[in-house]
Amino acid sequence: MSEIEFNNGFLIAIALFLEHKSKEIYEDYPALLMSGAKDHLYDLQIPISLSKKLKNRILKAQKEVLDIDTMKDLKVEDISKYFTEFEDILIEVDKELFGYNPEVYYR
Repeated sequence: MSEIEFNNGFLIAIALFLEHKSKEIYEDYPALLMSGAKDHLYDLQIPISLSKKLKNRILKAQKEVLDIDTMKDLKVEDISKYFTEFEDILIEVDKELFGYNPEVYYR
């Protein structure tokens, strides 16, 4: 069994990733924030019960986040789309796995 450095799982990994969006350093130091946030996606476990389309969307988003070069000067706009994408992914998971149609009025 491999050693997990930060976390694994699916919902908890995405929740911990998204938690960084609310950190105060988000606006002032987006590269530093993303450096810490993306650590939660390294060992992301995608549920086998999800559709192939949704699995591929998750894998694509995960790869894009993990490929972000946090050593360069990032702007909030550079990284905010990834937080939105993972929020949208969770909405799709709610629909696909639980039959919910969540309405989100504040992000």
